[in-house]
Amino acid sequence: MKKRFHLTLTIAAIAGAALMIACDQIDEANALINASNQKVLEAQKIFEKANADSDVLLAGEVDDLKTKNQAKAKETIAAYEKAGEMFKAAAKDFDDAGKLKLSDKLKTYVGLKSKQLVKTGEYVASLKDGLQVLMSASVEDMEKKMNDYKTKNEALSKEVDDLAAQVKKFEDENKDIIK
Repeated sequence: MKKRFHLTLTIAAIAGAALMIACDQIDEANALINASNQKVLEAQKIFEKANADSDVLLAGEVDDLKTKNQAKAKETIAAYEKAGEMFKAAAKDFDDAGKLKLSDKLKTYVGLKSKQLVKTGEYVASLKDGLQVLMSASVEDMEKKMNDYKTKNEALSKEVDDLAAQVKKFEDENKDIIK
């Protein structure tokens, strides 16, 4: 009886330790996800400002991008790059969370979110390419380069939308574990 009691206590202690480890891992994952969310919010602000600046630049003459608006265009290009890198940094936090001891469903979720953020970063960073084409392409090359840019940009946009739909579907199907 005494041995059984010790065995039961030992099993309970191991189970309690495993539960505590799992909770510590969940807490660590949540901390990484919260850090990622802060990066996403900051990246979105930079992205929105870059979009607004880009709209103003594109409302003007294309030749102005090479002359009087060149500094603002370069600043906007840098903002797109920075926002793209921030989305990718946010994805790394999800990757790091995925390496922790989590349930398979949570690992699937953080993996999807990471892919979504990486692709969002690629898409956002690619928006600079349109301005770069307008700033540097000759009149003869501009149409082809802009068509190439649009094709690439549309493909990235579709991938981002597809991943966002997958994440949304997963969240809807797993409301009990994703809060």
